[in-house]
Amino acid sequence: MKIKRYYQYLLILLFTIILILPIGLSSNVILFTPDRNILNTQDEYIDITVSEAWDLLSDTSNGIQLPIDVRTDSEWVSGRIDTPFPEFPRHFEKNDIVDEESYQEFLDLYDGSDIIVYCKSGGRSAASANIITSRGFNGTVYNMLGGITDWNTQGLPAKSGNNKPSIPDTPEGPSVCNIGVPYEFTTQTTDPDDDPIRYGWDFNGDDYVDKWTDYGPASTQVSIEYGFVSTGSFEVSVLAEDLVGSQTTFSEKITVIANTPPSKPIIDGPSQGEAGTSYEYELVSTDNQESEISYFIEWGDGSTDGWTRTLPSGESLLISHTWDEKNNYVIRAKARDEHQGESEWATLEVQMPQTHAYPWLTGLFDQHPYLKQIILSFF
Repeated sequence: MKIKRYYQYLLILLFTIILILPIGLSSNVILFTPDRNILNTQDEYIDITVSEAWDLLSDTSNGIQLPIDVRTDSEWVSGRIDTPFPEFPRHFEKNDIVDEESYQEFLDLYDGSDIIVYCKSGGRSAASANIITSRGFNGTVYNMLGGITDWNTQGLPAKSGNNKPSIPDTPEGPSVCNIGVPYEFTTQTTDPDDDPIRYGWDFNGDDYVDKWTDYGPASTQVSIEYGFVSTGSFEVSVLAEDLVGSQTTFSEKITVIANTPPSKPIIDGPSQGEAGTSYEYELVSTDNQESEISYFIEWGDGSTDGWTRTLPSGESLLISHTWDEKNNYVIRAKARDEHQGESEWATLEVQMPQTHAYPWLTGLFDQHPYLKQIILSFF
């Protein structure tokens, strides 16, 4: 009897497992959710028609979507869709998406963006979209069905072939830069196909690009910031590259002096005295390039002396000043070298608490300073 009951329980258990197992397999159990879902990545790409793609790419009010052509280089150059900035087409070949090392570059460029991949008819773009979503891409991935073939069939904007941009204008920017400080340089150019342009800047005259800008509309002035890290004379030029990859030669060069400004001056002289008396101060600064130096001085009473005559680096400037009223004043001085590099301000506080009661006595002391010293020695 006990054996019979045991088999009854066993049959009930097996029957329950058979009923529950299919439900469990089809359920979305959180414990089995892939890690990339936790990162808000997309499980599957979204198929869209060319008309739907055009609606997305011709209107930025629905967000920014980046169209990416995954065909070969030669196909990309021969013809591509034409969508307005900033949703202009990019190129990243399918084989480079398959390659794990090249795919990292893809992520560096587009991870976190909404992208629309397309090819000739939709096959390579579907395969690319599947790889992208399976590798934990952060962003929405669309696959354009029918590719550029359907795009052209429906008469949507497209371009074929390519013409180089014009050589950029000669760069504009400062002729002297202090090292370690970023300065702005500007240029612009035109493109026969009105393609977006990026600019490659050479800041040391070796005809190699040191820094690229982002792509921007042609015929629009662009700027870039750059800070020199060593002193010297440098030639700066720039080239242009359109979205197809066609580059110009470098522009005409400008010469920039990378300079270190003089040291903050040392101000030496009396810090207190009498109003109405002339006092002499000594200023000195040095320059790493041994440039000659001039000084600009503010006396704190609204008067200035500057820029003074130039002096060799390290040679002192002697200069006098008279404060007319009792007060506390702050002398400020800075140095400038022959490349227009300016130092920090140096300061010295001066107190003038006394006023001469007898102007004639002041004049006598000015003419015979030793008399004042003799008289003061008795006190």
